[in-house]
Amino acid sequence: MNAILIGGRVKFQPSEGFPIRDASVAWVAGDVTFLFVSTLAIGQLVRVDVEVAQENEDGTFRRAENFILDKMGEDVLFTLRETAEAINKY
Repeated sequence: MNAILIGGRVKFQPSEGFPIRDASVAWVAGDVTFLFVSTLAIGQLVRVDVEVAQENEDGTFRRAENFILDKMGEDVLFTLRETAEAINKY
């Protein structure tokens, strides 16, 4: 596993069997990482989602099923989701 840097590009797969997508690291909160996952259509940004993910042994991130966040992690996640919602409105 490589060092995870905020803003770094990673591969994200929601769960087994789903296609792998590109994502950007938004924040690292202990054993989970918050990712910005963009949806594009005809080269245009259509939607941005925030995913809470954990890195697998193969380096791909998958959606975290069970996780606990401290107060700062909760606040950062809330802020990232609010940011994504604001982006998605425009």
